[in-house]
Amino acid sequence: MIVSPPRPVLFLDVDGPLIPFGATREQCPDGYPTYVPQGAGANPLLAGVDPALGAKLLALPCDLVWATTWESEANECLAPLLGLPQLPVVTWPEPSKEPGPVGLHWKTRTLLAWSADRPFAWFAVYDRRAELGISQTELARRARMTQPQVSKLELGGTVPTLPLLARLAGALDGSLNIALDGDSSTVAFIPHGA
Repeated sequence: MIVSPPRPVLFLDVDGPLIPFGATREQCPDGYPTYVPQGAGANPLLAGVDPALGAKLLALPCDLVWATTWESEANECLAPLLGLPQLPVVTWPEPSKEPGPVGLHWKTRTLLAWSADRPFAWFAVYDRRAELGISQTELARRARMTQPQVSKLELGGTVPTLPLLARLAGALDGSLNIALDGDSSTVAFIPHGA
């Protein structure tokens, strides 16, 4: 009997990867594009969600899981807008007062446990870019890429090579930490001077 390996998990965050934010007026003088007209009482953030992303996400060879502080609201608000089915949701533990390891995002341990040794992808590039407060365009300039290439990378639509990850680490003013454990892997950009 042939057993297929489990499909990888793509952990979806909302704020940043699906709802853009963080650009300055100089970086985005006309504001972010809006896609969906919002009625009275609707969450104004949802206007920035591109409904076309849903089909692109569904076409990826992985299982989609919400990994956002929106938790179950992602299924209520975003799944219908994107044309996604109800997805599993990562539930976050209560915040700890103890500092975590330097360079380790607070979500990482929960995602590792949730993936249960399945391969997974999560957007470390986006997180570090957001920490720096730079746009995709600025990161692209620093890493000698195009903005669409950065966007595709942050959405999980490409597998970066080690030379590209090294360029991104420099562009993100940090060092690259790659942890490989069986079929799981994590990538973290550790700020210089941390």
